Amino acid sequence: WNVDVLMAHSKKLGKVPTHVSLVFLEEGVPMEDLVKPIVWCICLGVTTVSLYDYYGRLRNNKIEIDKELREYYTSFTRDSKTCPKGGDLRANIKFVSVENGRNDIVHAARTIASEVLSGCTTHITQTTVEDYLKVFSHDNPEMILKFGTLHSLAGYPPWPVHLTEIISLPTCHSPFSLL
Repeated sequence: WNVDVLMAHSKKLGKVPTHVSLVFLEEGVPMEDLVKPIVWCICLGVTTVSLYDYYGRLRNNKIEIDKELREYYTSFTRDSKTCPKGGDLRANIKFVSVENGRNDIVHAARTIASEVLSGCTTHITQTTVEDYLKVFSHDNPEMILKFGTLHSLAGYPPWPVHLTEIISLPTCHSPFSLL
């Protein structure tokens, strides 16, 4: 794959999402296979890319991922007329793990409890809880690309994905050759 092939295929898309979440449910993903779909998203104009794995290993390797991402981006866009060159990735990279969902619930519950104790709230409804979960959760991705054979999002926080298109791919090793 190169930028020209990617851009030719992208013309088939009606609309490019602004936020894509990449869910990795495979063990031992090589760094190059991890950064390729990120760079492809950036070249297509995606402004936010979230990376999720159940154990938070990606979050723990932010520096290594950023270094590899910049190197691959530079080599991938070297001969491109359409992608910005160099290390300017022009995208917000977020790291998500199962802890995000748990922490969102804890923060929402504490806030609601403190409002009840202070007398600000006397009636708790489903809408009240949903509103607080929206405040503490991260942005809603428009698309999730799930890599792995597990038919689950494996703890991905559920409230941001209620309107998200989910595409499952069996592997992140050359994933788009499977489409």
